[in-house]
Amino acid sequence: MIESDGEEATEKWARGLVANFSRPPSGGEVWQHLRETVLADYIANSLLLMLGVAIGTLAIGVSAAWICRMYRFPGRRLFEMGHAAADGHPGLYPDDLTSRNLRRAQFQHP
Repeated sequence: MIESDGEEATEKWARGLVANFSRPPSGGEVWQHLRETVLADYIANSLLLMLGVAIGTLAIGVSAAWICRMYRFPGRRLFEMGHAAADGHPGLYPDDLTSRNLRRAQFQHP
């Protein structure tokens, strides 16, 4: 860096770097920057993604259930059992991952 920019420019850069890292964090700068630049886009994209997943899941789930109830085809019972197994299995939430809940789950029988 000294060779390409010179000693004075490198020293100025280093002082700026040290000053930036040695100042106390103010906390709100990151959120303010995000609000001013990209946060609205991120929220809009997240909402669109949620809507798309909900519509896709509804369309696939209802279609598969309707096909299972209306038509007879080889493997239909297995397909229905797969749907029932997915409905009967609870979701895994972060609270379930605590060691106390995992130990308790080992001793519970259906």
